[in-house]
Amino acid sequence: MLENIQIIEDYGDQANLTGIKTGEPETIININTRKDKNRGKFGSLSAGVGTRDRYMAGLMYNIFDVEQQISLLGSFNNTNVATFNFNGGGRGGGARAGNLGGAERGGFGGNGLTQAISGGINYRDKWNEKMSVDGSYSVNWSSNETTSENQSQDINPLINRITKSNRVSESSNSNHRFTFNFDYRMDSVNFLKITPYFSYSHNEGQNQSNSQLRRNKYYTYNVGRSDNKSYAPNYGGTVLFNHKFNQRSRNLSISLSTNFSARTQAGNTLNNYRNIDSGYVPPSIRDTIQQQQSETLSDNLTSNARVSYTEPLDNKRNKFLEMSYEWNRSANYSDRNVFDVLQTSKDPLPNINQSNELNYQFTTHRTALTFKGMYAKYNYLVGIVAQPSLLNGESVEKNIRINYRNMNWLPSARFAYNIGKDHTINMNVGGRSREPSFNQLQPISDSSNLNNIVKGNPDLNAETTYNLSIRYNKSDRKTGKVLFANFNYDITDDKIVSARFNNVSGTGRTTTYMNTDGFYRIAANGSFTQPFKKRIFSVTTKLDMSYDNNISFTDSFQNKGQNWNLRPGLIFRLDIPEVIDLNFDGGFTYYKTTTRYSTYTTNNEARTYRIGVSGKHFFFKDLTIGYDLYKNFNSGFGSVGAVNPFIINTYAEYRFLKGKVATVRFQAYDLLDQNTGINRIINETTITDSRTNRLSRFFFLTFSYRLMKFAAGAKKAPQRPAAPRPAAGKPAGSQ
Repeated sequence: MLENIQIIEDYGDQANLTGIKTGEPETIININTRKDKNRGKFGSLSAGVGTRDRYMAGLMYNIFDVEQQISLLGSFNNTNVATFNFNGGGRGGGARAGNLGGAERGGFGGNGLTQAISGGINYRDKWNEKMSVDGSYSVNWSSNETTSENQSQDINPLINRITKSNRVSESSNSNHRFTFNFDYRMDSVNFLKITPYFSYSHNEGQNQSNSQLRRNKYYTYNVGRSDNKSYAPNYGGTVLFNHKFNQRSRNLSISLSTNFSARTQAGNTLNNYRNIDSGYVPPSIRDTIQQQQSETLSDNLTSNARVSYTEPLDNKRNKFLEMSYEWNRSANYSDRNVFDVLQTSKDPLPNINQSNELNYQFTTHRTALTFKGMYAKYNYLVGIVAQPSLLNGESVEKNIRINYRNMNWLPSARFAYNIGKDHTINMNVGGRSREPSFNQLQPISDSSNLNNIVKGNPDLNAETTYNLSIRYNKSDRKTGKVLFANFNYDITDDKIVSARFNNVSGTGRTTTYMNTDGFYRIAANGSFTQPFKKRIFSVTTKLDMSYDNNISFTDSFQNKGQNWNLRPGLIFRLDIPEVIDLNFDGGFTYYKTTTRYSTYTTNNEARTYRIGVSGKHFFFKDLTIGYDLYKNFNSGFGSVGAVNPFIINTYAEYRFLKGKVATVRFQAYDLLDQNTGINRIINETTITDSRTNRLSRFFFLTFSYRLMKFAAGAKKAPQRPAAPRPAAGKPAGSQ
């Protein structure tokens, strides 16, 4: 039923309307159906049951009627398989195609034990010669139970604080999302696009934990419990208007967008602390009980308006001058009320120190002048951006006002060169600014955890990041060789960083925020694939790496946290059609953290080695035997990383009935019952290693049934003008 499949580098609505490409493209797949197969119905139904009360069911049903397309999807399971998601958005705000999670390697992945239910409908149609629409509605619900063991080490010149904790978490989340697109081509020169959307989420969670903190002669044992719930509506929309003047390539574009989001959150915490000072004989012991209730109301209104005008500078339409102005405003409001629950009082008492009402706005005016050149082999862009910004707000209860002005000059440059067919190199230079968050600005001390008090700083400035990115791609469709490499460099001025102050005695500390310079990040990745013997064999080598130069402060000492992360890998593949599909892969991940103060330096390292093999063997055209084996070796993660899981998954699948529309599969997952998640997070001067439960050994039986019925040329599709752009993931006129 396929006419062709296209791989498209999509630069967004405006680029598709004007033909002038700027910014980074988004790669999308355009699947065009044959005109004699564009009316019909197809879909699939699957269901499965397994040991340990595992289950799943899924439905996908599609109706095609020339221009009209309707998709219905539904899924539920407790096998940690991600259900489909109409995640909407994209550059054009269009609905994306739904995805149903698979059960191959990683299919039963994710931390904890998860149940998930999803349902949705996707709609696309062309109402007349001028208007086409597409949209979706989806509802998702999930619950998760996670048990984790964590070990954190804080490193500083004076003292190392070590925290060991165990946590049991339960959470449930529900979400409704609606999005729609109206594409209206008024005539040959005017185009209008309207994209409204709405979402609503409800989250609940409970946590129980116990922890041990050690610093010098001080120890703290804490047993805590917390629960919280939140509600968050979110709605808005975007309007894009584009006008092409009579002179070719002269163009005017206007876009308006707004988004309103609100959150109502309520929580309860109960902590029992036992603080021990071993410097005394006998040791000094002090017990503290803290119980609090909190309510937070917050909302955010963001508004954006952009006008751009493009003028051709020569008769060949190779050179252009673009002038643009963009206005952004983010208005934020937060009202937080905290109450102490005391055993000596029947009613909770207001905690004035931790309560606060904050109102602030962040406004930017972005004016850009850009010179562009477009040629057959290359195109380029050079420009300058002037961006004045204003951050102002107030805390009435604390009698604090925030008023900060700044002027940023940001570079803008892009160069793209087509070396040959499927052989390109792209380079981009740009910049952006980011305002502080609620928690970073609020001038209150959040002492819901007495060992980790957090206080905002109302004097924070917005941070500015400058970026350089380079991308190289080369592929040969005849031989199958593929080479790609990416490089990215970020440097941030006025970076918002943490400043920690340890208590003179005890294990507690207070964290606040400040601006500083010196932060930068380098990241690169690449891959090369070399096929052999007419693509029966292939070898792929790959490398991912990142380096962060973090800046933070501990007890007024500046720290440069230099973090390395290297992930090389090698994959060997054997592919004999209808006989075998086999992959051998290996690799390792290397972590290195250097904490460097003026008078104190320390290094920490950790490694994970991985080897694996996965394959499918095909028998009698109807039977497939598959397997997936991989072994991890962990070192340097402390006590939580003292496991080296060996995961074995296997399945047998048989296809039957006319047209092989029915499939039955028996699957064994994690035969050795060793599935465990090991992770390392590096954050400024803190290294946190964790071990988390995951879905382990079970056996599963599934049945799937496909249906497909198409009419041959039953109705002629009307002629239509070229669409301004294909909607991300599901272009007009395609599946």
